[in-house]
Amino acid sequence: SVLSIYFYLQYLDKKNRLNLLWSLLVFVLALLSKENAVVIPGLIFVTHLFRQIVLKERLTLINVVKLIFPFVVILSIYLYFHFFVYGLATGDSYIWDFSVRKGVNTLAWYLLWSFNIPEMFVDYIGPGFNVNPNLAKYWLKETIILLSLIGCIIIYIAGLSLYYLRKDMKTLRLIMLFSICWFIIALLPVIFLPIHKFTYYLTMPILGLMFLV
Repeated sequence: SVLSIYFYLQYLDKKNRLNLLWSLLVFVLALLSKENAVVIPGLIFVTHLFRQIVLKERLTLINVVKLIFPFVVILSIYLYFHFFVYGLATGDSYIWDFSVRKGVNTLAWYLLWSFNIPEMFVDYIGPGFNVNPNLAKYWLKETIILLSLIGCIIIYIAGLSLYYLRKDMKTLRLIMLFSICWFIIALLPVIFLPIHKFTYYLTMPILGLMFLV
């Protein structure tokens, strides 16, 4: 997935169509490897826009759409086979819920896991931040250490943000927006699967947060 985006950026820099072909080929290989690669066109779109804004290039949305169109065609063919020929994954945990509340809750857990909150915490903290008493019973020491580290990280990020807000607020806002967009787009295939959520789905989304950090 990253390689496909890399070749696309190489094409934008060098205007060599071979790089665009490589990007499309790697995109196909990514789709054949893992379903989550369906987000690549969306990530390319956001990356392209971000690049144009940073380099102060003329923002022509139509040209961006034209360049991404081959990716959309390939994705459409893939989705047709996935939905109508092979079918979607089935199982007790593959229950779709498109409510905003569930989507935000799932997104929040992925965000917490990105900052190394243990995956098993989801078993002890219910909706409305209702904490299961067994968390303190079995994991008290680890929880105290973890909360202390989180507090230090929050203070560090807040201090750094205030410093950069004074230096260049526009750039910081732009980077934050790009990182958030990347994180959400990369998680789209699993955001509305509230029961079927696991840390290994963070492979692509976490790159957006790494960029910000």
